[in-house]
Amino acid sequence: MYREETYEFIDGVPSGSTYEEYVGRYKLRELSWGEDNSIINIVSERIMTSNPPIIRFNFEKYNVMLFAKSLIEWPLKTPITEETVSKLPKRIADPLFRIVNRLNTITTDEQRDFLPKSEAVSIQTRQAGSS
Repeated sequence: MYREETYEFIDGVPSGSTYEEYVGRYKLRELSWGEDNSIINIVSERIMTSNPPIIRFNFEKYNVMLFAKSLIEWPLKTPITEETVSKLPKRIADPLFRIVNRLNTITTDEQRDFLPKSEAVSIQTRQAGSS
């Protein structure tokens, strides 16, 4: 049910460069609804003393946590953690993070398809409950 994608860095890494250790296979996955909500809860700060209450969202922390949680396989010998993901060179991290975003974002088509389906389920539920 969850989506996964594999990405391989083969070309574009100069031989003998510091990027050689990054050559290989990266496997990324879609997070569950609960995992994503857990991350959102961790990176959100609720300030209830102001009127109206304020919610601060740490986008940097969210992106790092999302990336680390979505990445399930990589060629490096170090464990996948928020710290190790943060240290990836931009040249390596950017294409991977685009995949993470694609896997963990509801597309416009999915949004468009979801509403009619959810309304149909709602109608069926009301009909079943009213009979």
